[in-house]
Amino acid sequence: MMKDSTAKLILQCNPGAQLAKLSQDDSKMILEEAVVRAYQGLDKKVRKYMLFCGDPQIEAWAAKWLSGEDQTQKSAELAVMNAITLAQAAHNSDVEVYTKMREAAWETQIVVNAVELESCVANAIHDL
Repeated sequence: MMKDSTAKLILQCNPGAQLAKLSQDDSKMILEEAVVRAYQGLDKKVRKYMLFCGDPQIEAWAAKWLSGEDQTQKSAELAVMNAITLAQAAHNSDVEVYTKMREAAWETQIVVNAVELESCVANAIHDL
């Protein structure tokens, strides 16, 4: 019997799934495909919005993400916070920097969400 949290995650990933008819392998496949979809395009977002954003800390994080050296949720969350802080500081003085940092924060949050999903999926697969 699968845990309620695992069943809920499977239904979020595949709303049409009929839980009673899913084998363990089918459940794993649905969850793993959700992670793949979540990660698609992340490197492109990191490259576009963070790698050359003008802030050395965020750019260093982006380089580590792209190299695979550090793809942790914690480091991505820190990059989001740095971008938000910079956006807030520039809000009244530099519209271009504000806009760039706001976009960087938004796009980095998508990365955080994907990493968080991967963690939830790993736990759900373990619980199957």
